[in-house]
Amino acid sequence: MISLPEKFKENMRHLLDEDCYEKFLSSFNDEAKRGVVINTKIASSDLTCRFLPKLIKIPFAKSGYAIKSKEKFGNTWVHHAGLIYMQEPSSMAAGNLVENKENLKILDLCASPGGKTINAYLACGKNSVIVSNEINKERAKILFQNIERLG
Repeated sequence: MISLPEKFKENMRHLLDEDCYEKFLSSFNDEAKRGVVINTKIASSDLTCRFLPKLIKIPFAKSGYAIKSKEKFGNTWVHHAGLIYMQEPSSMAAGNLVENKENLKILDLCASPGGKTINAYLACGKNSVIVSNEINKERAKILFQNIERLG
């Protein structure tokens, strides 16, 4: 397990019941989960899954899928064409907060590399505006590239 600061662990023990706290600690021994967000503004999930059959639907993320293989999708034509965005499944949960709501004004600060912005874009309804800001110039380039690639 990675070494966590004692003060952090103490705070988490206070916030969680004992069972959840133990699960929280043991989760640091698990292998990190990998996933993709399917860009449904370009192609349907069904169509994209034909190109990437090793995906498992994530129930809490409308366009989110877990990768059930060690295969790397980051340098595939599907990625470069903007059909998918690589993202950890836990990071996909924020998109549910805006799902199908119209006329939203969303401000994403410290937005690079763009995952939350992309999830909001895919989930929010008509006439919504998303402003993504990244103060670090190099990270802002990455944010721009990802947003441009996904349309």
